[in-house]
Amino acid sequence: MFRQPADSIATGWIRRAVNGLRTACVIGGLALALLFGVEFAYRGYEQMFPPGAGNGQDLVAPNTREPWFKGWAPARQQHVFGRNVVSDPYRGWWVQSGRHDGLLVVEPSGYRHTVQVLAGDPAARRRVYMFGGSTMWGYTARDPSTIPSFVAAQLAAAGVHDIEIENKSQSAYNFTQGLATLELELRRGARPAAVVFLDGVNEVGVVLTGEQPGDIYGQRKWRERFQPMRANEMLQWLVSRLHVVAALRSALSANPELPPVEVAAACRTIADQYANLVRIGEALGREFGFKIYFFWQPTIAMSRKALGPWETKISAEGGESGRMVEMMRACATAVEARLAQRVGATFIPLHSIFDRKQGDVFVDHYGHVIEPANADIAAAITERLLPVLK
Repeated sequence: MFRQPADSIATGWIRRAVNGLRTACVIGGLALALLFGVEFAYRGYEQMFPPGAGNGQDLVAPNTREPWFKGWAPARQQHVFGRNVVSDPYRGWWVQSGRHDGLLVVEPSGYRHTVQVLAGDPAARRRVYMFGGSTMWGYTARDPSTIPSFVAAQLAAAGVHDIEIENKSQSAYNFTQGLATLELELRRGARPAAVVFLDGVNEVGVVLTGEQPGDIYGQRKWRERFQPMRANEMLQWLVSRLHVVAALRSALSANPELPPVEVAAACRTIADQYANLVRIGEALGREFGFKIYFFWQPTIAMSRKALGPWETKISAEGGESGRMVEMMRACATAVEARLAQRVGATFIPLHSIFDRKQGDVFVDHYGHVIEPANADIAAAITERLLPVLK
């Protein structure tokens, strides 16, 4: 019986192993190419049609029906969820500059542009800093219709012309992140004449995502960045970064399980933390010579307005929307009770500002409103600033 030499058998095995490896590499490469092709295509789709943007016809959210929204939404996407958002060691994230003419401009500093007429010597101008989350930043507004832009116009109409308004808010920022931003400005030598905070929703909403009171959005993910990962965990992490995977998970989980929240305990902690931050802000104002105001933003949960069609629809939703209403009512009440001695002085709740408004004002349960409503919020702020600045 003929037998192949041992070296011929070994060569055959090596050849087959090499061919198998080559085939596996080709198949794996094609699979990866297909996966990343789908991922990049989906990211391109997200840029053109941001989640929740719609086409203005099938969605009834009042801001999506505006003729400017279709072109504006992709610009917002870049500066809220997209490639213009970068890591920041003090506050979690920061926004890079970008210019979308006629729609949205973020200055080289990372701050949203405020539309205003500036006159006189820049060195002689007094400055008003405005802090907050997405509502102050202008999540549903073009540059001329953000709250800071309206405040600038209202002050000018009242005869105050030596003021420069600076919008120093960022989307999803909580009170602590805003205060940290103020401290960084003071550290570099800035000396504002007045400071305004508009907060509330992000103190509450973050708890519904599974974080603790006082945490920033996505804090668990930030912690994971500094934890050593095994190979399988690294693969899971990489897969979880794919937008198409997130979209599939969302589609397959119509009613995702929400983490349990002890509302009363969470609201007590939020109220204590908010009160402490107010004290810190007031102390900074005394030390650096500026007047400071803390506005609790209006929400559909606390408003008594007659609901418009869209507001009626979202108010009937359960799940996270229902829990947001429950938590906002409990926590806003707890904060107001905790700051009872400061109500009307430095702490101004805006719960009732839209009570007499007709039609849709609120876009969602997170304090986002239509552009004209920003003017109403600005008017409440301007009313407090005028005695200080005139």
